[in-house]
Amino acid sequence: RRLAAAANLQSSLQADAVAIEKVKAEAAAAAAEAEVKAMEAAKAKAVEEAREIERQKEEASKKAAEKAVEEAARAAAAEEKAAKALLEAAEAEKAAAAAAAEIAAKAQEREQALAVKAAAEVKEAQRTAEKVA
Repeated sequence: RRLAAAANLQSSLQADAVAIEKVKAEAAAAAAEAEVKAMEAAKAKAVEEAREIERQKEEASKKAAEKAVEEAARAAAAEEKAAKALLEAAEAEKAAAAAAAEIAAKAQEREQALAVKAAAEVKEAQRTAEKVA
């Protein structure tokens, strides 16, 4: 009877050992599964972060392009203003030259008128001198 009980106990212990090994194997499989899921989650997070970085780079690039366009527009406006100022200066110079020419023409007319008047006075003086003589 004791032999049978010992054999029974041994068989029970072996069954327990097999059950423990089975539980250990299941726990290891569950741990491996959890590790795979954690790695997948980390990969997904890394992909999402890479996408976010790319989006931020695109946004920064777009802002830089917008800023460059604004700067170019400002420069073009400044060039236009400068060209307008140069044109106005040229027009003012032209007007000044025209005014100077007009003044010179009037001065010449006055000189000629004075010369004609002086010549007439000289002739008159000569006539008077001839009469006196």
